[in-house]
Amino acid sequence: MHHNISDILLLYICFTKANQMWFHSAHHVTKGKGFAGDHELLYGKIYKSLTEHLDEIIERAIGHTDSEIYACPIVISQMTVKVLKNFCSPADKSDIKISEIAYDSLQDLLNNTESLHQKLKMSGHLSIGFEDLLAGFANQYEAYIYMLKQRLK
Repeated sequence: MHHNISDILLLYICFTKANQMWFHSAHHVTKGKGFAGDHELLYGKIYKSLTEHLDEIIERAIGHTDSEIYACPIVISQMTVKVLKNFCSPADKSDIKISEIAYDSLQDLLNNTESLHQKLKMSGHLSIGFEDLLAGFANQYEAYIYMLKQRLK
């Protein structure tokens, strides 16, 4: 597989990992009137989905490239830290601010998913199964974006 596609997959995995970590943190620091719903049904649900998505995309990347770099905890951790530097921490933020950051983060993840899909398609590396996997991710992210949009009203 082309080196550039490997880099794109690795970056996408780290972006997903950064979101998974962020939403797990948001789950921990949830507060305010909507605490119970936000804690479990919003941020809890999102970080659990992202944990599953991370597992699926890493396995798919290994399967498509025959490279195990995507599962290297050292590489993933170092790259994810670089990605996280662009995020705004949910710690010590109001419930509304956490929801705003969450909305923007998921919108970025959706955009990155669509971008990965396009790059894989244009390079000829998009199998039907990989396309289905990414479409499933996008479908889930759109549903969560709707939930967060409603939360912000």
